[in-house]
Amino acid sequence: MNYTNKQATTHRAFPISLPFFAYASNEATVAQGYSVELNNMHGSPRAMRVFDEAGNLVSAQEYYFRTDPDDPRRLNNVAQVIDPVRGTPEQRLLGVDYDLIADAREYFSETHGPEVQINFDGTWYGPIFVPLPLPYPSFSTSFNRFRSLVLTKVITRSGILDSVVVWKSGSRITSKNLARDGFTGEVVLTETETEYGGFEYGTKIPGHWVYPDGMGMGFHNTGLKRVERLNNGIVGISSPIFQSLVMGDELMVERLDSHIFITTTWPPSTTLGPLKLSPDRAWVLSDVPGTGKVIVDEKGNRLPTGVYALKIIRSGRRNMQSLFAGQLLTTQNPLGADGLRFANVLDAAAIEYNNYWQTYAGFERSTPVDTCTCVTLEKALLHTDTFTKKLLTGPDLLAGRLDLSSIPDVLSTAIGSGVPKYSTQVDGTGLFITFTGSSGQCDFTVQRTDGKPFPLRPLNISGGLPRPILGSTSCTDSYTFLIKASYQDQDHPAGVTIDLKVSSSCIKILDCTEKPAGRSQITCTGGPGAVVNPWLNGILGNWRPAATYKYVTNRRASDNPQERGVYEDFAPFWAFPTGFRISPAPNRSLWQNASKSTIIDPFGKVLESKDPLGIYFSELYGFNHSLVTAVAANARYNSVAFDGFEDYYYKNFSDTSFVGACPLPPHFKGGANFIPNLDFTQSHSGMVSLRVRNTPLDVVRASIRSCDTDRVRWTPAAQYVVQDCDLIKPFAPLPGKYVLSVWTKEQTASLTERYLSPTVAVEIVPASGPAIVRNFSTAGPIIEGWQLVNDTLVIPTGARSIKVSFRAQGAPCLFDDFRLQPFESAMQSFSYHPRHIRQMAALDENNYASFYEYDSEGLLARTKKETEQGIVTLKEIRDSKPKKQ
Repeated sequence: MNYTNKQATTHRAFPISLPFFAYASNEATVAQGYSVELNNMHGSPRAMRVFDEAGNLVSAQEYYFRTDPDDPRRLNNVAQVIDPVRGTPEQRLLGVDYDLIADAREYFSETHGPEVQINFDGTWYGPIFVPLPLPYPSFSTSFNRFRSLVLTKVITRSGILDSVVVWKSGSRITSKNLARDGFTGEVVLTETETEYGGFEYGTKIPGHWVYPDGMGMGFHNTGLKRVERLNNGIVGISSPIFQSLVMGDELMVERLDSHIFITTTWPPSTTLGPLKLSPDRAWVLSDVPGTGKVIVDEKGNRLPTGVYALKIIRSGRRNMQSLFAGQLLTTQNPLGADGLRFANVLDAAAIEYNNYWQTYAGFERSTPVDTCTCVTLEKALLHTDTFTKKLLTGPDLLAGRLDLSSIPDVLSTAIGSGVPKYSTQVDGTGLFITFTGSSGQCDFTVQRTDGKPFPLRPLNISGGLPRPILGSTSCTDSYTFLIKASYQDQDHPAGVTIDLKVSSSCIKILDCTEKPAGRSQITCTGGPGAVVNPWLNGILGNWRPAATYKYVTNRRASDNPQERGVYEDFAPFWAFPTGFRISPAPNRSLWQNASKSTIIDPFGKVLESKDPLGIYFSELYGFNHSLVTAVAANARYNSVAFDGFEDYYYKNFSDTSFVGACPLPPHFKGGANFIPNLDFTQSHSGMVSLRVRNTPLDVVRASIRSCDTDRVRWTPAAQYVVQDCDLIKPFAPLPGKYVLSVWTKEQTASLTERYLSPTVAVEIVPASGPAIVRNFSTAGPIIEGWQLVNDTLVIPTGARSIKVSFRAQGAPCLFDDFRLQPFESAMQSFSYHPRHIRQMAALDENNYASFYEYDSEGLLARTKKETEQGIVTLKEIRDSKPKKQ
């Protein structure tokens, strides 16, 4: 702790002491400052060491933090950073918090002491004693004051890790942090000593360097406020706020320049209908080059032209500082005075991110607005009309002789009975009158609605009764109305008609009642061609890894171990031009795609991805999109179908903060008629199967072309229109050869070698000609009462639809674990308990199951495997805990 010298000043006035008066004054002021420095090193590891049983050191890690060279006990928080804007290295202060507290106090006392002393004397007048009082007045005063000011500065330093030394097997390796991100402080460049005495440099490229307007920090514009005029929802490029807005910014907007006018009718009651009473939310949709930024509402429509108060409540920059867009390993330090330049590269990888993904349906949001019911107060309106005409049509007001003997009752009620006093002021902006009565005051203001100077002359009132006016953002009682007036002067001999706005502080014209309309709703529509808000539908705004890349080229051979293995040539994935605005490099021919996500749903689940050989990997989700029910290799997401009938009671809805929920299209499920036919007593795996009696149960799906792997990037425009490939399509198989597989069980009294009743019919409607129908029946052994249907079918090119029917030709049948997959794919599926969500079975590529059984505590107790010879137990586990006495 450090502190300044105490600064003190005192002032003592010269005391006065007279026979009849005394005065004294003392004042003191003291100031001092303290500086307290703290750190977070308590509990931070300094070293970790491992010893063998003989006490010999096996391995160790030692951590060194940046300290002051002159005082090793004090942290040094100055470190080298790379500025994310300029790309140049510089020294900055990191990890230091300052807290300044000022304590100011004052104490004073003031004493006044008037007093009178009375002495008595006397004299004798003959036999009579006469007393003589002698008063002695005096007055004293004193003043004492003490002031103090204490400033306390608390400095909290966070330790900055400078290097790590690793001891293992007799070798010593040092890794040192050379540079950090200038915004976040994350390490981006490290130096590691090799066993050959050289150094390797690891560089990480933060994602927000590459995508600053999407993955960057939200502090740049969050909370920004401004009043702006929007032209058809566009903020022009000349606006001061233009550069601060980015795509995805969520705004709070309030319309400032509109009103709702009410036409007076009798009976005096009218409903205004929908009325926006609170600010709305809006989003920055896009940046149209040369025009400006488009702002849309929750439905995706551009905001109407007008003046708005704008406030950014959530930035389009998503604060994704911990994600990296690339990693490189070099034998040469890439950091120079002008930024990063890479040479002698040993390894390089890159990650591309995207915020343009698919959704299940383009749901439309709609916010019901409150309604406002207003009652026109007839008596107040009539008396106000009379009073206003008397006020403005004669010369009495301008002459200062306004006769108020016949003041309307409505004003008397507000300011009291009797003739009120009044004062007037007339200038170029309007007429201002104040009435003061026995019980209150009332102000009147009369101004032109067009803002022009107020005419200083008697007016003619016309146009019927006054017209009440209600603000567009308020349902409060109205004290304002409009009237029409006219006047003549030498410049306008034919007369001029003007609109006047009259506001009163005491006479209510409208009595309004607000009726809340409830919370926002979702409209369960929005297919291709619908205008939607892509930020609310999950199409835009969610930054996720889209593809990973590795650099593939020949490596250099050398007799020097320190030079061996570096790339013969290297072209970076991300270019580092002047100004450090990182962009995709023009030459990426040697960058090999390692994996690529092609379909990600709004819940963040990767439904389809592709490896470098073009082989697709797909996943199906169930149980309200929370559990993987099937995985398939070498198959597109739309070409794989599975139904274990376990999660029909899980409502796969799009639940949001809005009231209501929209059913999401299932990937492959039956309709509502499947639910009454679910059987909870028998199943092949899991807990549920499908019971079919005399009536077939059908699943119908369209067989259409899946969307291309690389969707055409949305071009910024004035509105977002849902494209066909924006929607995640349910099962819609591509043309080709497929495998159908399902387990069945016939409800018969005796077992046979083959069930004849259960049949699966597949009907395919081709591009032309009659429908193609295939019936599939059982084959193979009956295992524990269940027999497998397994066969192939071909979906022709141009097929328009496919229907799968579960049928019972005789006795009732059970179906479970249905699959339909491309012939060259490998598929696995999973069954879960519908209540406690434990995995009950895993079905392999041949649709044979491995069963998992649990004890009463939920622990795995037994694993079984289904084979052609029957179900065998693979493992059995017994677990118990000591019982308490």
